[in-house]
Amino acid sequence: MPTDFERFDLDSATGEDGGSGFMGMALLALAVGAGAALLFAPAEGTKTRKLVGGRLRGLRGGAAEAIERLQREIHRRDVWRRRERRSSALTLSEAKGP
Repeated sequence: MPTDFERFDLDSATGEDGGSGFMGMALLALAVGAGAALLFAPAEGTKTRKLVGGRLRGLRGGAAEAIERLQREIHRRDVWRRRERRSSALTLSEAKGP
């Protein structure tokens, strides 16, 4: 049975890729799973809230450290790139001569 592959629409109808729909569904599934875990948790509500709050604060602190490291690395590379451009410009001007 021959198949006409030109008739298949591989693009989405809105012109966007399907990545945003997947991410939305993934976040929804994460929220539903977290809610179910909290509902069926064996600990009391106050203990669970303290535990979750502590973990979230730890994640926030870890994210802040990661962002600071990333900013330092971007700055370091930017400085290196500027130095590289200056040395290239000097090399070119010396090669051209007076």
